[in-house]
Amino acid sequence: MIAKKNFKLRDRVVIRRVGGDPLEGALGTIQGTSVVDVTDFYIVLLDEPTATHLAICMTESCLDLVDE
Repeated sequence: MIAKKNFKLRDRVVIRRVGGDPLEGALGTIQGTSVVDVTDFYIVLLDEPTATHLAICMTESCLDLVDE
């Protein structure tokens, strides 16, 4: 069983495990949460926005804390 991560507001995170997506390895800051059904999503303000997004919603399974 995978442990729940419970990120906090303003935690620094890196996006992982998104396959060939260009966001793989992108850094950002947690800005809030959203819940759909029973799945927690985190709103991540990207350090380097894409052409179409300043922020993105990601499940916690695709996020890791940044080691600072």
